[in-house]
Amino acid sequence: MEYTIYNESLVYYALRSEKGYLCFHGGRYEMSLNMNCLYLFNSVQKAEKAKSDFEDVYGKLQIRKVKVMDIGEVNES
Repeated sequence: MEYTIYNESLVYYALRSEKGYLCFHGGRYEMSLNMNCLYLFNSVQKAEKAKSDFEDVYGKLQIRKVKVMDIGEVNES
């Protein structure tokens, strides 16, 4: 089976600290290294606002770009 990689991609923003990334898991926010549960923001402005809201709870946060790639259609036979 052959896959075609397309150039289409989506860019989101995530918040990261020394302890991991801001995740939304089980109905609550937590810091985790599991990138499957990242809380993603679709604009840098929303990430900036959340950063200022969450820094008092989680310490110094960085805004990180997260790129999601569409690697194409999967043909299931």
